[in-house]
Amino acid sequence: SYSAAAAGMPLREADDAIDELVEANLAQEVGEHRYRFHDLVRLHAREQGPEHGSPEPRQVLLQIAEYYLCAAQATWAVTTAHLRGAEYSYATNPGDLAPRFSTAPEALEWLELERTNLIATIGAACEQGLWAVAWHVSYAIWPLFRFHGHHNDRRVADELAIRAAQSMGNAEWEARATRRLALLEQRVGNYERATELLDRCASLFRSADDAYGVANIQDARATLDLSNGRPEDAASRAQKARDEFLRLGHVRKAALAGLLRGEAELLSGAGAAALAHVRAAHRELVEFREVDPFNFARAELLLGRALAAAGDIGTAAPLLESGDEAMRLLRSRPGIALAHRARAEL
Repeated sequence: SYSAAAAGMPLREADDAIDELVEANLAQEVGEHRYRFHDLVRLHAREQGPEHGSPEPRQVLLQIAEYYLCAAQATWAVTTAHLRGAEYSYATNPGDLAPRFSTAPEALEWLELERTNLIATIGAACEQGLWAVAWHVSYAIWPLFRFHGHHNDRRVADELAIRAAQSMGNAEWEARATRRLALLEQRVGNYERATELLDRCASLFRSADDAYGVANIQDARATLDLSNGRPEDAASRAQKARDEFLRLGHVRKAALAGLLRGEAELLSGAGAAALAHVRAAHRELVEFREVDPFNFARAELLLGRALAAAGDIGTAAPLLESGDEAMRLLRSRPGIALAHRARAEL
């Protein structure tokens, strides 16, 4: 599919062309449906391309990038159907070539297989000034980072997305990429850098008059407070975020903010309040379990932890088992780690 998109030809014709190259020892098969040129052959092909009517490299790159964007967005339906996308106008028509996925593991396996190419595509698109598609590909591969981590690749993708948004003068897109980078810095313990990024992000969302974005920053600051050993501040910020999400009609985000408040209260020793808020959030997230399976599993794990802390071991254990199983089905490394922690506490 990648080669067909690059060549601008139907999939069957691209397969036949690759087979001819392999038989002529001009291309090497390095894995299932994975091929590459020898360095000298690649150099020769680039020199010969213009003489034989090949498209301009920038056009070929756009075809590849839009193929990857279409394919990456196709993973959302089975991994992160709650994602708030952004409008993009395709210059090519990659829909017939892009894969379709029926399960989250299948989609994540594709993202993992294409990870190196996806990151390289974002970088190449930025080098060619294809800012919009660079930003969108970076945004579209969020399920890969949500479930599998890859912090170094995520940092590269986020920083390139910020660069692309700045080059387009799009404050909202810059803010959204900056928030993701801030959450990464928080996750790896760079709290000062995370705070700086969130300050910048809040200013950008306000300049774009994005009330949802501003509420999202409150939520992100609560997560940072929680990681930074300030659970009382985290609980207060999470409640403010919840109130704003409810005002704006974002029920799922409000439930997640309530879950965060309960987690903060659990860490601060307010066990009864924590259990009440986590239980309420878990109940609210039931209707979103299909579109956001990761956070529903997280809610099960946190409710199990809160019940265990209250001494209700019998009710806690099945919840932890269910949350653990869900994270394993999703193959979420961060989620499996959360499950191990919860079971260790139990």
